[in-house]
Amino acid sequence: MQVGSNGLVIDQVTSFGPDSQPYFGGNLSVTTFNATPGGPAATAWPQCIFDGFGFKNPAPTTLIGKLAAVFNAKSANHCGTAQVNSGFLAGQIIKPPAMIRHGRYMYTSTTATSVGLPPGDMVVQFKVTVDPASGLSQYRIRSYVTGLPAVTGLGVADDLESLMVYTSKQTLVPEPLVFIAKLPLC
Repeated sequence: MQVGSNGLVIDQVTSFGPDSQPYFGGNLSVTTFNATPGGPAATAWPQCIFDGFGFKNPAPTTLIGKLAAVFNAKSANHCGTAQVNSGFLAGQIIKPPAMIRHGRYMYTSTTATSVGLPPGDMVVQFKVTVDPASGLSQYRIRSYVTGLPAVTGLGVADDLESLMVYTSKQTLVPEPLVFIAKLPLC
C-alpha cells in the first residue's frame, strides 16, 4: 500500500535515517515527510500514515493498532507528498546518487561544484539527532571528502571501521574505471 509520494521525478536513493524517518534522494534534493521531519504533527512520519483516517469505535490506542487498521482498510496516501528536507537543503545536496545510514550518521554524495568547490563529487556526513522536547530531527553537517570521480555508491565495512566510497571515472576504453576509497569512520 502506498502511504505517500516522495515528490521526486526521479528517485535515485531511499533510506531510513537514525531518526527513523524516511529520506528520498533524487532529481532536486533530499525529501522527507515535512521539511523538518519528526515530531507530533499529524503530517509527520509515521502519524501521517493514519492522519485523517476514520477509526471505528473503539479506536486503537497504540501505534501498531492504528497502522494495522489503516493497512487492513487499504486506506492509502495519507502522508501526501514529501517536501525538500531543510537539513539536506542547508548542506546543498543536489541529485544524491548514494545515501546510507550508519549509527547516528547519514552519508550522502553530491557534486562538489554545487557547493562552490573544485570539480568532482563529494561525500557529506550528517549527524542526525532528535530534539527531546519537540521530537523534530536536527542535523550537524560536515564535508567528509571532496574531489572524487563520480560517486556511485556508499557502504560501511564495520570490520574495517571504514566508510567505503565507490566511484567510477569515464575513460577512453569502453569500460569505466571503478575505484573504492576506504575512509575512516569518524
